[in-house]
Amino acid sequence: MVLDIASASEFVRAVELPLAQLSDALSAEQALEAGKTNATVVGSDVISFTAEVKPEMRQAIIDSALLAQLAATRKVADASKVYDWYDTYFTTLKNVGWVVQDHGFAEFTETANDVEAHKAVLDIAAGLLGPGSTALSLVKTALDSLLRAQENEPFFVIFNRETRHAESARFQVSVAEGEASGHLITLVAFGMKASTRLTHVLIVKLRSSEVEIKHQSGKATINADLLQAVHPLIQSRILAHQRKFIVDLPI
Repeated sequence: MVLDIASASEFVRAVELPLAQLSDALSAEQALEAGKTNATVVGSDVISFTAEVKPEMRQAIIDSALLAQLAATRKVADASKVYDWYDTYFTTLKNVGWVVQDHGFAEFTETANDVEAHKAVLDIAAGLLGPGSTALSLVKTALDSLLRAQENEPFFVIFNRETRHAESARFQVSVAEGEASGHLITLVAFGMKASTRLTHVLIVKLRSSEVEIKHQSGKATINADLLQAVHPLIQSRILAHQRKFIVDLPI
């Protein structure tokens, strides 16, 4: 998809979003600190940043991820239509400067018994990021924080609220890295459908015959000039939603 600033701006202006709801103010200041590795929960997305990613790009990535989630939720009202939701999510990202490759979902297969979702994420991320990498360590630390969380902690409340919808669930784990040639985002997205109500999605047993698990994983580059150009528009569209969906994840 070849985009220019004018067409991307028109897309952001026209995209339909849900009505904003009142919420307590939350903080994502740590995730924006320059020169540090940090993480944030953005709705159903856990986004980690390596130290090289500058604050202004972190904010643009966070805000565009929220825009994509809000657009998908507005367009796909039925929470059980997990993969329709992802179609809108990825389409939105592509229209604001994320250069995402094929986002088709594949059935998750696992030879071991009772592998939990967070372990599957780590296995997939290791293949994408490389064992022992800083980025993989960030993913592990972020997931560990969610697994250890108390139910009343703001980052857990948001993640749990946005990932689970009765018998369906979805969540994304992303790592943004700064490179000499630009910015690279590694993304793992999961969709789940179960015959019973899902609880904490990160400890779902993936071999269970009662749970359908699909995943998509890969890397996206960022068209930084385009994303930064439309970022003020994105911010204006999501401003009323930010405090309900974005919060620091301690790592």
